Amino acid sequence: MKKCYSVFNLYKELFYKMYNQKPAINYAQCSKMMKELMDENGYSEEMLYDIVQMYFENEKPDKVFHLPWILSASSINKYLPQVGKENKSIYNL
Repeated sequence: MKKCYSVFNLYKELFYKMYNQKPAINYAQCSKMMKELMDENGYSEEMLYDIVQMYFENEKPDKVFHLPWILSASSINKYLPQVGKENKSIYNL
C-alpha cells in the first residue's frame, strides 16, 4: 500500500471536498488494481494520481466516485491520452 499512498490520499481528499464525508475504501482491492496497472501495464504512480485528479475534475458530481471505478479500464482509457500529453514517457510503454 505504501507504493500507492499518494493516490489513496488524493482520492480521500477529493472525495471529502466533493461529498463532505470520508470515503469507504477497499484497500486490498484497490492496491491490487494499482499494482497490476503498474507492474503489468507499466503505468507509474504519478500517472494514476493524474488520472484520479482528472476524473474528479471532469466527471459530473451527480454520481458517487468509487476508486475501483476510477481505476477501471474504461476510466483509464478515457483519461490516458490526456496524461500522455503531459507525460511523454507513456508512449514508450
